[in-house]
Amino acid sequence: MILNEDLTISNPYAEMEGAGAIFATFIVPTGTSLTVNQGINLNLSRLAAEDINFIGTVSNNGTILLPASFAIQNAPKSGNVKIGEKSYTWNSGNTNWICNDLSSHFGGEATCTDQAVCEICGESYGELDPN
Repeated sequence: MILNEDLTISNPYAEMEGAGAIFATFIVPTGTSLTVNQGINLNLSRLAAEDINFIGTVSNNGTILLPASFAIQNAPKSGNVKIGEKSYTWNSGNTNWICNDLSSHFGGEATCTDQAVCEICGESYGELDPN
C-alpha cells in the first residue's frame, strides 16, 4: 500500500459507553509493505498502542503519528515518528533513533559529573545531579 494522502485511522467506538469488544487495529503483516510518501502523515495516534503492529516492510518518507504509550522500539525504523508529543527520526547511517528535542530523551541517570545518557539515542542530556 502506498499513501499519497494524509490518513487517520481511529476507533470511533473506543469512547462510546457499552461499545463492547469493538476494536480498530493497524497491522502491516509479514510479506506486505507500506510506503508513506514525503509530506504525508499516517495518523494512528487514536488507536491503542497494543493494536498497532509493524511486521512487514515500512518505508516512511513522511511522518507516522503514534499514541503516547507506544514504545519507540516497536516503531518502523524509517523516517519521522511522533509518539504523543515526542518526536524521533530514524538515522539509517548509524541505525539508531535521533531524539528531535530535549523532551524526547528517555532514561539514564545523571551523576554529579555526568549527564544522563538517553536510552533511545545514546546522547547525554539534562542537568547534572547536584548531590
